[in-house]
Amino acid sequence: MSVQETVSKEPWRLRQGQPANILDPAWQSQEALCDGEVDWEGGSRWWFCKKCGYCGSATVTSHSIAVHPVDDVTAAIQFFMNKRLEEGLDFELAKNQLLFVAAAAIRYAATVPSSQVGQYVRDHLVVR
Repeated sequence: MSVQETVSKEPWRLRQGQPANILDPAWQSQEALCDGEVDWEGGSRWWFCKKCGYCGSATVTSHSIAVHPVDDVTAAIQFFMNKRLEEGLDFELAKNQLLFVAAAAIRYAATVPSSQVGQYVRDHLVVR
C-alpha cells in the first residue's frame, strides 16, 4: 500500500483532527517536533517518519509527532472531563455528556466510507 493510500485510511498519520493553531479552543501548547528519520516513497512526493509514523507530502519534513488514536482518545477524554469538572459539573453528568458526544460522532462517522473519515473530521468536527 502506498503512503497516500495509508493516510486515506489512517488520517491520524497526517495529524488530522488535531487542533491546528492557537485560535482553536482545543489547542494545547505541548506540540513537540519529532526528531525521527523520514523515508521517501519512490516515485511519489510522499514520505513517512520511521519514528512516529507521521506521513507527509511536503518537501519540508519537519513535523509534529503523530498521535496514535489510542493515545488521542485517552487525551481527549481527559481534556473533556477536565473542562467539565472545571465548570463544576458533577462527574456522572460529565461522563454522560462525554458518552453522548462520542456516540453521536461515531454514529455519523460510520455513514461515510473508511477512506473519507479524515475528510469527514476536517469538514465537520475540527475548528478552522
